[in-house]
Amino acid sequence: MSKQKTLFQIPYWHSKVKNFDKKKKEIIKMLEDYPEHRDVGERNYWVRSTQNFSSNRDNGNKQEMISKFVNIMKDEIQEISQEIKSDLAITDVWSASYETGDYHIPHNHSSTGISAILYLDLPKDGPCTTYTQPWSDIFSDKTIHVPLSILEGDIVFVPSFVVHFTEPNKSDSVKRIVSWDMTIV
Repeated sequence: MSKQKTLFQIPYWHSKVKNFDKKKKEIIKMLEDYPEHRDVGERNYWVRSTQNFSSNRDNGNKQEMISKFVNIMKDEIQEISQEIKSDLAITDVWSASYETGDYHIPHNHSSTGISAILYLDLPKDGPCTTYTQPWSDIFSDKTIHVPLSILEGDIVFVPSFVVHFTEPNKSDSVKRIVSWDMTIV
């Protein structure tokens, strides 16, 4: 008799921010120096055609922003580093806000490393992030989408190659996230 085994698996990590209320205030204050804007696509057709939300991803003070963010989130970054038993270096950090109707098309961040999403403001009826399995179902040949159940103050860490997206925000409240990419060193 054959025994089923797992050939591949994709790990992810889901955690809560320690002292979230305090850190949320610190992050919001930090983000005042890096305002989000919707006009990022005016200079770049690809971004304009894929981005229907506000972001500060293209700000010019990336290293400064990374340093400030790491100072606030060092416990959570250290925790995931210990979990994977490797040091991590943040290469990018940004925030994004999704007003009513805003969404993000399927995309990934890189072929290597780990990417994270911190749910800073998440309306009760706001959309979560949905992840796409990199291979089709063996029985139906359909693409498998996995929406994660998350709450405000949660962080999800996934390999950067995993395609993900967010449905349009149907809430009257803004969904705001902070995301970052890390290399494994």
